[in-house]
Amino acid sequence: MILKNGYFYNPDGTRYIPLGQFGGYFCADYIDEDVKTDSHNGNQMLEFQRMPRGIWRRFFKYLSEETGATAIRLFPRGDSNGAAWEGLDIGGRVNLDLLEKMKWYMRDARDFGIKLQLCLFTEPECSFYCQKYTRLYWGRRMWTDEEVRNASPEQKRFLENTDDIVSYEDFFSDPDVRKCCHRFIDEILPLLREFGEDLFAVEIFNEMGLEIKWSYLKGDEKQHAEWCLTKAIASLGAKEETIYPIPIDVKNILYNEDLFTVIPRIYCEQCEGYELPRCPNCGLALKLTADGKLYCSCGAPLQLQCSEGHRHCEIENWFIPTSRMYNMINQNIKKIYKQESLDLIMCIIGDTLHISHISEA
Repeated sequence: MILKNGYFYNPDGTRYIPLGQFGGYFCADYIDEDVKTDSHNGNQMLEFQRMPRGIWRRFFKYLSEETGATAIRLFPRGDSNGAAWEGLDIGGRVNLDLLEKMKWYMRDARDFGIKLQLCLFTEPECSFYCQKYTRLYWGRRMWTDEEVRNASPEQKRFLENTDDIVSYEDFFSDPDVRKCCHRFIDEILPLLREFGEDLFAVEIFNEMGLEIKWSYLKGDEKQHAEWCLTKAIASLGAKEETIYPIPIDVKNILYNEDLFTVIPRIYCEQCEGYELPRCPNCGLALKLTADGKLYCSCGAPLQLQCSEGHRHCEIENWFIPTSRMYNMINQNIKKIYKQESLDLIMCIIGDTLHISHISEA
């Protein structure tokens, strides 16, 4: 699979468009059969690792013929009597039995033109590190005593002390958890080559498992603020400015004056640059009404021109987060990345969000 200009391409140069759904468990209705099974995910929800291959193929046939799916997203999260969660990471090493089953799963999916987007970790609350029963059943039980003796210090901490449960909030900052996760990733990445063209994308985490808090925000505003937060997190550690296209619905939050300050700019096509809009009559900076219209205090009719006198100009508002918005973003980031230096500068220009760091701005 080749990623070019934001699009996926097959080796033969044809475009690949991933369309589909979650494939770790699926509804029994898809295979038109009443299967008597329960899981963490509800009655009649079938977990792929507990189903025979015949069921897999009926599921993939349904996806291909009834929905036109070309991909499934998968993070393995099987269960044991509703108490423990099976995952790929079993304490800083790979659950090879589960990984092998996933390979067979995707070999069957290949016959129906379906590829895999694999998520390596589910979320802290289900993990080997934060869930006691998961650690016992899908962790310590899968290590021999000799393997435990030969384990690294950070692995031994969790394998020998099964009551040493890490809180969700400390998951991403606990040094031993981080070392174990890095060990797991270092081991699994070479193994993923064995999936070949069946694997088109890899995610690290499904969810961070922490409650995101937005004071004073409700409904859609929370979702739009979370979009800004995810881009701020994605830019952490970036050495250059990062730029993200803004979804149309997210733009609605930009006009909340408690969250963003509107800075009008004019863009001159001839100069190919932005300027502060000024009145050509008196030279003063134009002002902005409460409903977003420009005017001049001298009372002259509104005219748009750049400092060079060019008239081919258009208004384009820039949006800068207020101190309240910055504070809420930083507080949420600090829950996860406690050691991170929060020096972000964000600005929305046209249809894009620009994020830089103070040290680089």
